[in-house]
Formats: sequence, structure tokens, C-alpha cells
Amino acid sequence: MDMDYERKLVLKYPELCKGYNNKNFELYYGFECSNGWFMLLNDMLLELNNTNNKNIEILSIKEKGGKLVININNENEIVKDIINKYILKSITVCEYCGKNGNIRKIRGYQKTLCSNCMKIFERKIFN
Repeated sequence: MDMDYERKLVLKYPELCKGYNNKNFELYYGFECSNGWFMLLNDMLLELNNTNNKNIEILSIKEKGGKLVININNENEIVKDIINKYILKSITVCEYCGKNGNIRKIRGYQKTLCSNCMKIFERKIFN
């Protein structure tokens, strides 16, 4: 994810992103996903923030196999349910542009893409 998007999320939800290093603006492992999931992550962080569980700490946010992967400390059943809801949503949102998408397999990669971004991704892979 572009640094500007990461900064917006970290500054908006500092309690959840305690592990974020303000010197280089990275979580322990960073936001390892594309910009298309910005609103999805914003909605998830808002919902987590509204649980008023001050002990939640996000360690990493990434994409793997076309879906969102979240590593978190101090989760409870409510937090797990919220995270699982957004993991399921992530397989319906294009990782690159945020439009409706679905999981697509391209040369061993699994990505959640819309039709347009799939064409762009294919060009990158095949060229």
C-alpha cells in the first residue's frame, strides 16, 4: 500500500496501530497489500476501534492468496468475528482499484481483481 494511504490509517487509528514505527511509517511487517483495499481496511479499523478494546494491537496487514491476512495481539471473539467478516469481504474487492472483484488464478498467483485490473496484471506477468 502506498505510504500516504498507510499514514492516513495509522493517524486515524493510532491505538490499533501501536506497533507502527513513526520513523519509517511501517508496522512490524507493514501494510503488505494494494491500495484497492484502503476503504475495506478503514471500515475494519473503524469497527475494531468501536469495540473499545484498548488492548488490540495490529501487527501486520497483508494479502495472501487473494485475501486479507491480519496478525493481531489481544483478540477476543468479537475482534475475531470482525476480522473474519473483512477477510470474507476482501475476496470480493479488487486489490488494486477497490471495485467489485473476485479471486482469479494467473500463472500460479491468486489475486482478487476486477476484470480491468486482471488484464493489467496479466500484461505485467506475461511481458
